[in-house]
Amino acid sequence: MEIPSGIGFNTGVGAGSGAISGLGVGLGLGQGIGTGIVAGVGIGVGTGTGTGTGTGTGGLGSGQGGGTGGDVGSGVGMTKSQVRAYKIEAGSELRIIAHPSQPCTIRLYSSSSSGAGAVTGSGGTQTNAMTTAEIFGAELPPDVDMKIAPLSRVAIYTWHGCILQIRGLVQQEYESVNKSMKEYMEVIQVLDNRRNFSKLHGTLGPRVMVTGSSNSGKSTLCQILCNYAARRGYTPLFIDLDPRGSTDKENMQFPAGTIGAIKVNEFFLHSKELRNPLSFFFGHLNVTDDLQLYLYLCRLLSGAISLRSQNIQDTNSQASGFILNAPFQPSNDLLKELISIFNIDVVVVMDDPSTQHYLSDQYDYKEPQSYEILEKQHLEESGNANNSSSDQEIDINKLNIEKQFEKLPKISVVGVSKSDGVISITSQRLAEIRRECLKSYFFGTPEFPLKPHTINLKVIPMGDDGKSLINTSTLVSSTWCHLVELQIASLPASALPADQDVSMIDNQAQILPYNKPLKNLVNTIAGICHAKNSTCAPISSMAGIVHIRAVHEDNNAGMEDMQQNRPYTNMTFPTIEVWCPGLNEHGEFPSHYIFVGNTQKLKFHLE
Repeated sequence: MEIPSGIGFNTGVGAGSGAISGLGVGLGLGQGIGTGIVAGVGIGVGTGTGTGTGTGTGGLGSGQGGGTGGDVGSGVGMTKSQVRAYKIEAGSELRIIAHPSQPCTIRLYSSSSSGAGAVTGSGGTQTNAMTTAEIFGAELPPDVDMKIAPLSRVAIYTWHGCILQIRGLVQQEYESVNKSMKEYMEVIQVLDNRRNFSKLHGTLGPRVMVTGSSNSGKSTLCQILCNYAARRGYTPLFIDLDPRGSTDKENMQFPAGTIGAIKVNEFFLHSKELRNPLSFFFGHLNVTDDLQLYLYLCRLLSGAISLRSQNIQDTNSQASGFILNAPFQPSNDLLKELISIFNIDVVVVMDDPSTQHYLSDQYDYKEPQSYEILEKQHLEESGNANNSSSDQEIDINKLNIEKQFEKLPKISVVGVSKSDGVISITSQRLAEIRRECLKSYFFGTPEFPLKPHTINLKVIPMGDDGKSLINTSTLVSSTWCHLVELQIASLPASALPADQDVSMIDNQAQILPYNKPLKNLVNTIAGICHAKNSTCAPISSMAGIVHIRAVHEDNNAGMEDMQQNRPYTNMTFPTIEVWCPGLNEHGEFPSHYIFVGNTQKLKFHLE
């Protein structure tokens, strides 16, 4: 419910039998006594004294007033560029689509400020402590202006009701009931039970995959689950397996063509960028473009996460688990493969009954309400529920409970509905999100601007074995590179034994030289790995990305010189001009291997 736009920002209390009276300091009404709908309304654009019958500012309606209004306005209604306030009912949310180029700010009023004053009517006075609200699971701090970036789409939800102020231009804003949050809270409670059990028994926390139909709001639910875990003091990993780069949430964006993971140390609302992510360069926007390579990179990512879990000493971090965002419209076979690769034990399916029923048939497991109930059931079945046994017998019972838990099916499938506020993403909007993500990567934000390095690199030819065709030891390290493609080399079915399935063979990745025309690389993004040699490059994570600005070729003169056995010191090679976010402490690239992907799909103009 939007509070009438004529409300001023002056100190005072109105009295009478009107609908609203005395919102307090921050949203206070002008002093006055009267019997109208609102006593003493003002918007701070002028001063004056009103007597008799008057029309409220911004269409508040007429009423018989007999008092002095503080800063009575001129009767001009407020526009979306000015300040306005909303009273949000419990279980509802305020949905905002930000302006394309201008930010706006929101403020939650606390119980000590005007936002929770006395609502007065003919039936008496009632005080409402409307003080809590959240954005995708992250609590809003009261009485603090929070900036909403241009093009953002946010929903401010409240469990108990609140009063919000909005300042600035927006494309759209409206209040609506959100029935899905109760379903999401049930999932959160299940995950809390699992984390509590894991922390108590020293086991791994819940490993959650979120999948669903197109435009179901998967990334939003992932953000809610991560933020609620952070509110409970846990630090889960967020894993994004969707290489499309489709999320508009800046603090959980991975660049298009990549997959990766990040540790959630704080609410996503408060973090402004990915900090120390572990990512791999896929080079495609759709997983079906190279499914074998995609699964290979998923295994690398899963292996790194498993090693982290084995070596971590903090039981709280171990019990936190991870939240995984599944790729766009995956097939059932791909979902089963990812469940196996990442050892998933909870699958949340959004707005997709068909997939939910399929996975439920594959992994039929009913989640217990709590593990205390599981322990009680186990004791009752063993006849020890009311038996005063010795400490040794109690330890044996606990051990049996843990063994019983280990024997349980590992995967539970939960279906949830999508929020009514989900907006279908268009191809134009998707391209806009990808471009803005890359611009933020290279140029930062208005609060924290960055400037990319511009470097010219010689493209040194490389053989199929991954070794340079010339001696590069005398070349300056930061002046040359190898352009490579990561490909999967698998044995053909004819080369396998008759009784062996192709899927049982581990595919091996290898780097091959990029032999396509270099002019195709202009305005494309490419990945830089950490590896120093060709042996480690296929298993290396990504150190960063570069944007290839220009290509300077001399008819491949370098290759002609090599064929004529000329000294490499006199050779000329093609060069590429790239933007990169920075160099290491020695002023060098982390690696000479630059991974090239789909040059058509990963082409972006960032000026």
